[in-house]
Amino acid sequence: MFLIGITLIVIGWGTRHWVERRKFYRRTGVGLEQFPSYTRMLITRFIEGIVALIGGIASLGGILIIGYHALVYFNVL
Repeated sequence: MFLIGITLIVIGWGTRHWVERRKFYRRTGVGLEQFPSYTRMLITRFIEGIVALIGGIASLGGILIIGYHALVYFNVL
């Protein structure tokens, strides 16, 4: 159980890091994001939003699994 929780946290962190890294490298010198077209911007932001949401859910799930494992391990439940 503990390893599953750690794995979910790492996956969540990795997906969030990937999205933020992509956003960082899309920025110009003045801090604006550049996209080839408006449609590409909408699609990219939608997909990155979904991936970031999945990463956040995975991290939260990992934290809950580790918390549950700790409670069971220390005979609180």
